[in-house]
Amino acid sequence: PGGVEQIGDFAFYGCTGLDKIIMEPTTAPTINDSTFENTSTGLTFYVPKGGTGYDSGGWENLNTVEYSPVTSISLPATLELRPNGSGTLTTTFIPSDATFKEVIWESSDTNIVAVDQDGNVTAVSNGTATITATSRQGRKTATCTVTVKDAPPVTIPVIGVTLNHSAYTLHTDKDPRSFQLIATVEPSNASNKAVSWQSSDTGIATVDASGNVTAVKEGTATITVATTDGSKTATCTVTVKTDSSGGGGNSGGGSSHYITTTPEPPKPNHPVLAVIELPVSVGNGTATGKPDDGRTAAAIAEAGKDAKAKTNGIAVQYDAKTSLTYDGFSIVIQRATLDRLIAAKVQYVILNTGVVDITFDLAALQEIQKQATGDITLTAVRETGLAGDALAAVGSRPAYRLTVNYTGADGKAATVQSFGAGRVTVGLAYKPAATEQTGGLYLVYSADGKGAEWLYQSSYDRNSGNVIGSVGHFSVYAVGHRPAPAFTDTVNHWAKADIDFVVSRGLLAGTDDATFTPDGTTTRGMFVVALGRLAGIDPAAYPSSRFNDVATTAYYAPYVEWAASKGIVSGTGDKTFSPDATITREQMAAIMQRYADKLGYTLPVAREAEIFADEGQITSGMKKAVQAIQQAGIMSGKGNNRFGPKDTATRAEAATVLRRFVEIVIDPAAGGWGQNDAGKWLYYENNKPMTGWKQIDGTWYYFDAAGLMQAGGWQEISGKWYYFYPDGAMAANTKIDGYEIDPDGARKE
Repeated sequence: PGGVEQIGDFAFYGCTGLDKIIMEPTTAPTINDSTFENTSTGLTFYVPKGGTGYDSGGWENLNTVEYSPVTSISLPATLELRPNGSGTLTTTFIPSDATFKEVIWESSDTNIVAVDQDGNVTAVSNGTATITATSRQGRKTATCTVTVKDAPPVTIPVIGVTLNHSAYTLHTDKDPRSFQLIATVEPSNASNKAVSWQSSDTGIATVDASGNVTAVKEGTATITVATTDGSKTATCTVTVKTDSSGGGGNSGGGSSHYITTTPEPPKPNHPVLAVIELPVSVGNGTATGKPDDGRTAAAIAEAGKDAKAKTNGIAVQYDAKTSLTYDGFSIVIQRATLDRLIAAKVQYVILNTGVVDITFDLAALQEIQKQATGDITLTAVRETGLAGDALAAVGSRPAYRLTVNYTGADGKAATVQSFGAGRVTVGLAYKPAATEQTGGLYLVYSADGKGAEWLYQSSYDRNSGNVIGSVGHFSVYAVGHRPAPAFTDTVNHWAKADIDFVVSRGLLAGTDDATFTPDGTTTRGMFVVALGRLAGIDPAAYPSSRFNDVATTAYYAPYVEWAASKGIVSGTGDKTFSPDATITREQMAAIMQRYADKLGYTLPVAREAEIFADEGQITSGMKKAVQAIQQAGIMSGKGNNRFGPKDTATRAEAATVLRRFVEIVIDPAAGGWGQNDAGKWLYYENNKPMTGWKQIDGTWYYFDAAGLMQAGGWQEISGKWYYFYPDGAMAANTKIDGYEIDPDGARKE
């Protein structure tokens, strides 16, 4: 210590383990010959530079070395950490050439922050604590105030905005007189998604704060949406027309002749699909490959020869082929191949891998072409580090980080940020657990691996075995499960999965905690509420009511006002809506068609038009809507070739229609398994129901003349008896009800 003036006899006697002694007094203490007797050989005495007396009084006989003493130390005044975060404090010594720089560290509250002897500080919980550093030589101290608190909200900037229409035609004297533009701000988790709307000529078309465009007079106007953050813009060209009508005939008084025809229903518009094998190699669980450009060119040319390609276009599907298992992939698409696909104007491109299936529409491909340079690499990497809400939503179900990578002009790796006006369908392969409701399965999006966004417009697809959803950019996508209540009256109902779907998403609710009442009636108010929730509207934006029988306090009031303002529904009389009146099946079809039209969805023509036995009972003004909804695969017959247009729509039927609508928006293809509106199973191939025998995934099924799958008992077919299990699978090579059944399924007589 610095205040020592004398060191007595034998003070260090026997201290043979010492190799150095640091003297802090600036004036040498007095010693005698026995002070350091029996100490280690070669003991070094460090004496302060500028000290006095260390060259006499016996000190001259010792091995002394001058050192530079510490006069003071300092630390950063403050340090801010996040919970579970860490940092390192660095001590500054004065003078900078101080010889001994060992420090002792201490925290005033180890419940808030801990510190090790290297100055590494670890946050334990929110709060403030003081870290003290003490130099071993000189006992100089310094402090740092450490604050642990949650991170401020991250501001995510807007990078772009797109509209659901780039052009639209309105009329002044017939529908459509108005429509809604929907702005999609990218990325989807941008902090400020506020937008403003403007018309280049309000004398031709006006636009309100919600993007509702209304025709005023003939002409052309440009509607522009601009983001508050970043001033990103997108436009839609609106053409307003006035159709004139007048008589015909000759001025000489002769008779006029009119020819009345029944228009042919539209034919299914699926593109001609060119399927191309994509060989892949597997290493470390990752499949790698590159589609052959020459094979792609040949497949496009061959598909183009099909007569349907001229009207329906073509699509391309790459099937990854390998006998090995893998749980991720890295697929390179050559620039020449990407350019070729776009030049051919393919409707979409599918990458079918068996772990993650991805479908890019043409607009998405064009956006990738615009952003990327050179080849692109599509990657799917299993995400194992989920935390927080993401982990709670996903659990052990599959999660993948998806990217579209390329090498930029500067030679650095880059990533396509979004797909602009295009859409991409993602399908994650998943086998639902026996305890999981398929209707409660979602695609979950996470921007950072911690947060979770449940994509309401996602679904489990029985045909592909994938959980599918439509996305506008890539990040982490995973399978989540949010079950509906276990209703006692839906356990064995044909629409159980559809009911679970709508209840899980809050579109419809149970009639009480334990029941859904699937065969109960659907009211007009109830159905409009479900559509408003599906559209994601803000009820607070519709506080008024235009109908005398819709009180503003009613739960359905804002949804009715929204639907009426958009032209999705109309009143039942002057200033009346009849919210508690039941809705018929034909009315439900008409409302769904208007919903799709007003919100900018294009209904696919996925199935052949059916001519129902009760066609004549469909209200004339609703026939086109019924046909469009049937051909889209959203509604079908109820058996016996009946549509039941005047039948009251049940709650189960409403649930089924809502789920099917979501699924056709994600993936318009209507092939594979489907149910009619009475719950009977059919199998669609080439846009129409299969009839007769069909082997599907190694199992034989039989479909009657109406396309209905036979199930649950014995059936006589072509003079032979066959047994079908409740799921429709044909029994073979077994014994049932005392009868032997052949390997080909026929009963031995």
